[in-house]
Amino acid sequence: SDSQVIPVLLYHGITVSERQDTLSLQKFRDQLSALKQAGYQSITMVQFLGFLRGNAPLPAKPILITFDDARADSFKYADPVLAETGFRATMFVPVGDVATHQPYAAVWPTIRKIFASGRWDLQCHGANAQHYVSVDAEGHQGHFLANRMWLANIERLETNKEFAARIEQDMLTCKETVAGEVPGVQLLAFAFPYGDQGHRSLSNEKDAFSINQEIVKKHFSLAFNVDNTYLATVKTPRFTLPRFEVPRTYTGKDLVQQLKVIDPTLSTKSTLAHLDVESGRYGQALEIMDNLVKEGVTDEAELLTTSGKVVNWTGDLAASRNH
Repeated sequence: SDSQVIPVLLYHGITVSERQDTLSLQKFRDQLSALKQAGYQSITMVQFLGFLRGNAPLPAKPILITFDDARADSFKYADPVLAETGFRATMFVPVGDVATHQPYAAVWPTIRKIFASGRWDLQCHGANAQHYVSVDAEGHQGHFLANRMWLANIERLETNKEFAARIEQDMLTCKETVAGEVPGVQLLAFAFPYGDQGHRSLSNEKDAFSINQEIVKKHFSLAFNVDNTYLATVKTPRFTLPRFEVPRTYTGKDLVQQLKVIDPTLSTKSTLAHLDVESGRYGQALEIMDNLVKEGVTDEAELLTTSGKVVNWTGDLAASRNH
């Protein structure tokens, strides 16, 4: 109970309008305002690593805000909101897109200017790791880091050794390019595109996960997946760290609420309450539910309804009716 937990948020694009692949600027501003009002303070990647190593004091309610893809719209619309709220963020940069994918991705002069603001950390998202590769002679596609690639010119799949070499070169290219383009950057972390190290999608290489783990540990201090079911603690493995991909429909209230729901301490209390109900320990269940209402973990009306049912099972019909 005395150990901190750290939500790591994941965003992609921010735009002024509602689009399928982005979050609206209005919702982003509402979310950061709600986080600030709830007492959250953003931290840097250096602070996050220090926390995992057990040697860095943090604010009472730390949060790590991250973006993927170095999108031009993210920098354009998110940066003013960061300035307004006093938050900072980390951008995971796919260097291959910065070089070739315009106007979707920002260009290096913009990235250098953004970094100089002091509101943004820069970390690695691969060179071409976010793209797909052919995985067989028929041209089926798979995630770059999760599959051995089909070599059409010699009509075979990469060997295990070639697969590992391609992954390592991609990570190194990202690290070397960002360091060369942005003086003063401190590269500590890698974010796996799609959160996939070979464990989240169909893969033609059974050892993809272990190969990715071995390589990322050689060149980085941290690595992130995507997982909306739990938050990072000091015990979380450093190379499978969860990031909460914020749904594009969430209001600020929704986000703050959901971070409470998946907080490991509070979610455990909720589970215990349900187990107490199932085992007939109604008094204990009601005590936990009352505490959860005070913590603001879930909708008060929903908890009152549930506790009303529990009181009914104890035979106190009047109290049940009041709930």
